[in-house]
Amino acid sequence: MMTKAVSFLFIDTYIRKVLRCLPNDQLQILRNTIYAKHGYVFQSEDLKTHFSKVPWYNPNSSFNETMLTENERELIELFLLEEKKETNVTQKVLDKVLFLFPCLCYRSTNDIP
Repeated sequence: MMTKAVSFLFIDTYIRKVLRCLPNDQLQILRNTIYAKHGYVFQSEDLKTHFSKVPWYNPNSSFNETMLTENERELIELFLLEEKKETNVTQKVLDKVLFLFPCLCYRSTNDIP
């Protein structure tokens, strides 16, 4: 049986690995979803457009940072850290991997030319 601390460490490690595989635009959406939940009024057109399509988003002109919980602030920080890292698996990196190891593109050995 895993202790609570070991379980949290496992989940935290897993989440960080998953986040490293997301492109920055998706990390940006995840991060800003936290703000949107509280009604943050976005200045960026792409975020305005994205969240205007979400039925639960209600812009709140009186939003302020104190509305965020400690957990939400920690998540925002985590997303920002991942966005700034160059270790995110981007399409450029995937293209390099597939160029170096083309067999990863094939479903079976019969497909390899």
